[in-house]
Amino acid sequence: VVDRSGSMSEESPTRLERLKVAATDFVNLAENGIELGLVSFSNTATDDVAIAALVADRSPYTDAITALAAGGATNLGDGLQHARTLITNAGGVTANTAIVLMTDGSNNRPPPDAAAAADLQAKIDALLADGIPVYVTCTGGDLGLDSQCAEIATGTNGTYVDSAQAHDLPEAFADLHAIIMGRQGVRSKKGAPQKQPATYDVLVEPGAAVADFTLLWRKPNTFMALTATAPDGTVFNGGNIARGQAIRVKTPVAGIWKVSIRARKADAGERYVSRAYVGNQQVVLSGGARKPRIAPGDPLVLYAIPRFTGVVGGVEVKGEVIKPDGTSVPVTLGDIGRTGDTGDDVLG
Repeated sequence: VVDRSGSMSEESPTRLERLKVAATDFVNLAENGIELGLVSFSNTATDDVAIAALVADRSPYTDAITALAAGGATNLGDGLQHARTLITNAGGVTANTAIVLMTDGSNNRPPPDAAAAADLQAKIDALLADGIPVYVTCTGGDLGLDSQCAEIATGTNGTYVDSAQAHDLPEAFADLHAIIMGRQGVRSKKGAPQKQPATYDVLVEPGAAVADFTLLWRKPNTFMALTATAPDGTVFNGGNIARGQAIRVKTPVAGIWKVSIRARKADAGERYVSRAYVGNQQVVLSGGARKPRIAPGDPLVLYAIPRFTGVVGGVEVKGEVIKPDGTSVPVTLGDIGRTGDTGDDVLG
């Protein structure tokens, strides 16, 4: 569900141009057989592509994404309702049903603001009742946008991935794809392209179902090459996506993988991000903040819950909080039962 309101024409390249790259990457990263639909919205929403199983030819989706044009207001509620209807028409909710939402503006339809807020809340409540989580990413600086997006995510048991700057959209969509598919981001590397290859190591644990490696850059004239070398010496080369490369390895060999990033051609000021995602389907955690809004000075309470049948106990779960000034704070999540603002809900 993607925003094509008038503000999506802001910046250069425009937010909409960057969204098209990000959404095309998402389509290309998805596996054959995954059922996918496309809805876009401004004053009202439209069903651009009905939900269907993906095949090798992704042109119905990429053509519809390319055709998006910016104009009008922001009717988030209608976009979410259209997605909900498409899901119902495609057979209803399954254990893996989800909505991916991208917007750069605060909901303002139907007018006035109070009616818009009530309409959006009703749509959020309906999705929660149906068991459809919304995975949200937002860009732009509208007042209250961050809180709105967090509330949509937490109000539907989804996840919010920030993309405050429009050039972060491709990275955010790649992260959302990994989260929805039950894969964990295990390593990443960011920087400017250099003459010498940049490398990093990735640990793939025994029993992992899949390993994904992505490389994304920002400028259209750049070209970089991604390779991943398995512990047994097998080399996997990246395939092209909209503005980057990706590798998917089913039942990967366990051990230390070597990821290499080589710049073939890069414009001045170019930046890249490469990430590795590993899918161990037995241990999948979903995390977030306990409250969508936190006042300055109040404690920030984080949680992580298993997204499979069973419990997680007797293990140490580490996280990281990145503060607005760019510094980070390591955190360790407790498994001791709730005591004030520390510990989890249930002992063990």
